[in-house]
Amino acid sequence: MQKLPGELIGLLDGVIVNRDEARALADALAPVPHVVTTLGADGARASGPDGEVSTPGFAVDVVDTTGAGDAFAGAFAASWHLPAAERLRRADAAGALTATAPGAAAAPTAADVDAFLAAQETAR
Repeated sequence: MQKLPGELIGLLDGVIVNRDEARALADALAPVPHVVTTLGADGARASGPDGEVSTPGFAVDVVDTTGAGDAFAGAFAASWHLPAAERLRRADAAGALTATAPGAAAAPTAADVDAFLAAQETAR
């Protein structure tokens, strides 16, 4: 893994990394205000000026993880207006849903994420 140039790090407002990237880049990412770490089946965590939040993973039947990280990042960005915990949960749901079908074309819509989260609440 390549190190990120210091001048680039100083320009970042936020970054989404996976568990391995977070470990390898921990010192370099320290000055970044918003750091989100995806943890695969274990969920995700986010740290920022208001503290740290985490969400557990969703139990799904994984078919293909292609595109799951991209779906996570897209849902996270699209949910930026929401509180951090809700934004993280929606992003994690989008990633989990993507993994339930083959190929990156399986990315869910916002309505798919809403229905999935509603079903998760009902199952509790």
